[in-house]
Amino acid sequence: DHEHEHVHARSVTVEAPAPVDAGRLAGLLEDPPASAYRLKGLLDVAGPGTGEPRSRRYVVNAVAGRVHLTTERTDVRSDTTLGLVAIGTDLADDVRNRLRLALAPAAGPSSPADLARLGRLRRRSA
Repeated sequence: DHEHEHVHARSVTVEAPAPVDAGRLAGLLEDPPASAYRLKGLLDVAGPGTGEPRSRRYVVNAVAGRVHLTTERTDVRSDTTLGLVAIGTDLADDVRNRLRLALAPAAGPSSPADLARLGRLRRRSA
């Protein structure tokens, strides 16, 4: 007979009701918290500030260092809560703070360089 300790996953959710900065989101996805083996969610990302759209909605799914990003029309799932969930068996104390910093409302438009970083992550996931 073997006794097995069941390890249960924990999660941390941070809502993001306003568009987030592309650079802060890209930074989180490029260097996710080590104790979170999965990040998932739906986010609006601030656009470049000229023309439309002012923001673009992204579906985020990052597992074990692999990032999958897709875009979605902003009029889809209008009743869905925007934000990210970090999942792990032993989440470090800093995970919630890292998510809060990355998902803070954008102070203005995202820079073209930061939007390009997010675009590269999206193309790699295709």
